[in-house]
Amino acid sequence: MTLFEYLAVFVSIVLSFGVIRLLDGLPPAVTRGHRYWLHTTWLVTVLWLHVQYWWVLWSYNAGVAWNYPRFVLVLASPLLLYSLAITLVPRDPGAVGSWRDHFYRVRARFFSLYACWMLAAGLANWWVLGQPFLNRLRLGQGTFVVLFLIGATTRKPWYHGLLAVLIVLMAVVFITSLFLQPAPLTQ
Repeated sequence: MTLFEYLAVFVSIVLSFGVIRLLDGLPPAVTRGHRYWLHTTWLVTVLWLHVQYWWVLWSYNAGVAWNYPRFVLVLASPLLLYSLAITLVPRDPGAVGSWRDHFYRVRARFFSLYACWMLAAGLANWWVLGQPFLNRLRLGQGTFVVLFLIGATTRKPWYHGLLAVLIVLMAVVFITSLFLQPAPLTQ
């Protein structure tokens, strides 16, 4: 077993906890009469981020001089993704009466964590993978950090709707332009 494989096991465990939480919350979140499109959009988006991070993790397979600080920085992303999952889906998702009310109750924490995730991912790409500090991925991440911080401070449904549409569009653009092949961050 290589050092990368050894470290990837722990990352995988953390990612799996987030995926399980999101999948457990999906059926109650889409139940007729309770669902809120914005919450569902973010739930599916965060689930996609778990899958995307797993896919991108292969970028760290070769050429990384691993040490503890680098490992902790790479581990920060799945830990923040898990935090996003437990923010969107409470321990007992069946007890949520209104997903709309729940979303607006947790929105400040959710968007703050999302901004932190973007920062952690960008720092890991730069420090661990040696990517240029300024590139097209970093430009997108920086833009969304600002948009998420605004989202954390506003309760305006139109803004949150716009943000959800933008993140879905960004996901489509990134998948089709950057993430089609394994180890996309090393190409």
